[in-house]
Amino acid sequence: MRTRSTWRHGTLAEASGTVADGDDLAIGLESVRRLAWGDAYRALRLAERSGSLAGEDLEALAAAAYLLGYVDECRQALQRGHRAYLAAGNPRRAARCLFWVAFTLLLEVSWHPPMAGLPGPAG
Repeated sequence: MRTRSTWRHGTLAEASGTVADGDDLAIGLESVRRLAWGDAYRALRLAERSGSLAGEDLEALAAAAYLLGYVDECRQALQRGHRAYLAAGNPRRAARCLFWVAFTLLLEVSWHPPMAGLPGPAG
């Protein structure tokens, strides 16, 4: 028996009673629509624990994670999204997920000082 998950004032409250699968997913996707990234992240993580998410849902989780500063979790969600899209027969969206993994890695490298022996920016 699962309890109903509800969001109040940015925190998860457990109410009594059972719910159909997908409530956390619906809350997460509605939070994405409202640009409430913290709520979206928490709800989508809960939804993923209770079952596998579709590629689109994993992309939403990745976006929320990235915008909250959880870059490694963003990449992991994108990699799971890649696998979900491949399983669904959507190679374009699968490739898009890997592009974003690579892009976040590129951004991370660009913020670090140059490696030893490589020239830095002209200046």
